[in-house]
This record gives sequence, C-alpha cells and structure tokens, in this order.
Amino acid sequence: MLEKTEEQKFVGWVHGQGGQCLKLVIDGQRGWPDRTVYLDGHVLHFEFKTPRGRVRADQVKRINWLNGHGYFAQVVTSCEEAKGWVQWKQDCEPTSWKLSIF
Repeated sequence: MLEKTEEQKFVGWVHGQGGQCLKLVIDGQRGWPDRTVYLDGHVLHFEFKTPRGRVRADQVKRINWLNGHGYFAQVVTSCEEAKGWVQWKQDCEPTSWKLSIF
C-alpha cells in the first residue's frame, strides 16, 4: 500500500462528501500534517503514513501542538482509518448551524 494512494482515495472521498481536503505548504516550516480537511463545519488534520512509516520528530511536535490547542490532528495509515476519524468527529460534535454568504 502506498501512502500517496491512500491519501488520494481520501481526498476523493472528502470531495464526494462536499468538503475540501487541502495539502498545505508552509514556507520554512516542516512537520505540518499532509492534509487539512474542511467538512460540515469541522477542521481536521491528517498525516498519512504506511503501516511501517515513521513519524518524524517535527511531525510529532506539530501534531501535539495542534491537538494541544484544541484542533484535531491524527496519524493514519489508510483512507478507511481517516474516514473513520471524520465520521467519529461528526458524530461527537455535530454542527447545528450553517452560514450563507449572499
């Protein structure tokens, strides 16, 4: 299983749900998660790794910072695992309002 393959499957799934799944590149800063998901009022961050993949120290630092500041960040090894976290987040914290820009 390739990390990129699982990541691309997840991107397609998020888009199919009506969300956005962005790959952010922040100049001069390493370790940010691979994908930031905006879906149904939720923002989630995912770092994709193969089952034997190693999380670097800078990635651990960023993920811990995000989680410590009230954001959701997780290391996942498959599209299905990431989908499970998205569905868990939606079940635990449903959004009850929608904002329209006119």
